[in-house]
Amino acid sequence: MGVAVGLRFLRRVNNDEKENENTTARFDPAKSSTGFPVDSERSSLRHQLLEEFESVVRFCEASHDEDFDSFESSLVTRVRCMGRLLIAYFLWNRHQCFDHKKYEYSYPGGRFKTPSSRSLKCVFGELSYWRCYYERVSAGGCFPLDLALGLFADGFTPKVISLVTRLATRMSYGSAHLVCKVFLGWAPAQRTINELVLNLGQHASHYMDEVPPPVRSSPSEIVVVEIDGKATPSTSGRK
Repeated sequence: MGVAVGLRFLRRVNNDEKENENTTARFDPAKSSTGFPVDSERSSLRHQLLEEFESVVRFCEASHDEDFDSFESSLVTRVRCMGRLLIAYFLWNRHQCFDHKKYEYSYPGGRFKTPSSRSLKCVFGELSYWRCYYERVSAGGCFPLDLALGLFADGFTPKVISLVTRLATRMSYGSAHLVCKVFLGWAPAQRTINELVLNLGQHASHYMDEVPPPVRSSPSEIVVVEIDGKATPSTSGRK
């Protein structure tokens, strides 16, 4: 019985990951002939979002013979689809409402290029959105919308980065990958987790310099420091 449940659980994790991969392309906001989103495209994305919600409601109404485990598994996949659509809609609106002229006035000497598509991995899976690159001859360029949203260049949302790096401090990268896949339906590769940890870790020293030392309420309290011991031993026991 335990083996059967375990195999069904692993199949579900793999199916969820395939489902996320198959639905990624649906969440690309359309690009207009001028390179900028227009109201008709906003209506199209909003219609798709409402259609998806109606589909979830119909699914709940039609689930007469399913057991709860099967229903919950299917519902989680559909909710993830809804989450990706909602985030895509949010990003579309932020791109549309971003004041490009004000940014050009604040940072003169540059120009905005045609919007380009970018892949973003959030807790619900992968989606795409549009943003403009601001090119400056003297000081280099950037994506102002990404800066305003607090998004990093690695293509992961802050919530995903926080989750995987916290897990990586408590377990191996392989275990962190598996736990993410179980709860999110997808997971960054072990190598990617390592890169995220290193990128975040380079700011740790500066952060610790700014944080005040902990206040001890009594002289008997001690500070426990955890050392990462995953490295290969450099000496044998006989030495």
